[in-house]
Amino acid sequence: MCHYAARAARAEGGRDLIAIRFAGKGLYLLDEPEAALSPQRQLAALARIHDLVTADSQFVIATHSPILMAYPDASPPSITR
Repeated sequence: MCHYAARAARAEGGRDLIAIRFAGKGLYLLDEPEAALSPQRQLAALARIHDLVTADSQFVIATHSPILMAYPDASPPSITR
């Protein structure tokens, strides 16, 4: 999560930043978005991510959260020469 987004999440009392600020057809790069989210909010974020993916958004997420890693059909990146 970018510095601004992390600060905003804390300032909003941990409200789900993904549900509030993200719209369709975007490319989103997230670094440990679960850091400011309870498990219940992570599930809500996962549902919102799904909605955005079906609206042609793409996500690159660095996470340690088993909840976020459970996204169906997620594919880990591969780097080839």
